[in-house]
Amino acid sequence: MNVIRPTLISVILACAPATAQPATNPNYIQFLRDACHADETTGLARYCLGFIEGAGQMMAINGSAHAPEFSMCPPGGQIPNGSAMIQSFLTWADKHPEDWSQQALAGVDMALAETWPCPKSN
Repeated sequence: MNVIRPTLISVILACAPATAQPATNPNYIQFLRDACHADETTGLARYCLGFIEGAGQMMAINGSAHAPEFSMCPPGGQIPNGSAMIQSFLTWADKHPEDWSQQALAGVDMALAETWPCPKSN
């Protein structure tokens, strides 16, 4: 029994899900989520801010042009600040861990469009 227990523990640890490891591919939602949780003085936090702000600005421009896709429509046409957009993304990402292996840009699109939806056109 004493030999079986360490072997069993080794097998269980070897089969642990890969999602327990930090994400290393910047193209995916999980990496961006982790970057947004990083210390504000790190390059990862700046990456998070730049990625989400850039996408958000393009989405706001698309929304003001009534583009049907990749758009958001904040009240008064005022682009939200970076902190608000990051919080929107993190809230969305935490509710959708099943999507963490999807493209980061798609995740930002879904999060910001959900927070600041555009009116439906006829």
